[in-house]
Amino acid sequence: MSVITVTRDVAHSRSDVWALLADFGGVHRFSAGVETSPINAGKPETGVGAERNCQLYDGNHIQERVSEFLPEERLAIEVFETSMPIKTA
Repeated sequence: MSVITVTRDVAHSRSDVWALLADFGGVHRFSAGVETSPINAGKPETGVGAERNCQLYDGNHIQERVSEFLPEERLAIEVFETSMPIKTA
């Protein structure tokens, strides 16, 4: 299995950035390709086990799940279902 790590320097405080990341269903507010991103029914809104269904502007969708969440330190998200030609990510 491959692992991809994404890092980026931003001109905002750690707590401000984590407030955005902790709002797992709110990714559509800052990710240009995501039209909507509701939390899946019956799942937590944040933290490990949270799931969202990202509907993309191009008609595709991506189901994602938080697999690791250490506030203000680390967030791991897995793709577990998508309409695009990939199995997992």
